[in-house]
Amino acid sequence: MSSGALLLARLSDPERLIPTAEVFEHSEFVDCWNAVDGHVDLVALIKTPASALPAQFRNLPGIDELYVFDLTDDGAKLVCELALSHSFLFLEVEADKLADVQSRIKALAQVIFCSRMQDRNELVAVISGDNFQSIDRMVNNQIRPIDGVLRVKQDRVINLKQI
Repeated sequence: MSSGALLLARLSDPERLIPTAEVFEHSEFVDCWNAVDGHVDLVALIKTPASALPAQFRNLPGIDELYVFDLTDDGAKLVCELALSHSFLFLEVEADKLADVQSRIKALAQVIFCSRMQDRNELVAVISGDNFQSIDRMVNNQIRPIDGVLRVKQDRVINLKQI
């Protein structure tokens, strides 16, 4: 059962970040959103399943790529309360080790949220830390070495509301 969906948007032009974020901010379909520095520019938790994503998001000017994944775990709303020093991790995992990798990541104290992306061998996690250097150390020393983790993409949260 899905507990919502995660929308990842890559923008073709950095100038579109603020206007696109404003659409997310005022949408009835978005629980919360974060600007991030990484392989995508915006991450949003949406209230609908991926298959029911409103056309308003698919047709936003400036969106170069849009990915939407149903989440499989409860607790996704925890990502709505992020302050500074948080990162989203997107992990590609060996299929037969997915459950073990997820449980090991969830057991880490700095992990706020970890969910499987439905119908994929991928996990999304939110990591907190005192600063980004401590998050980087934790990712490199405790997550990347987990047996079954193939690739890790790390996107740092940019809290535009606190800038």
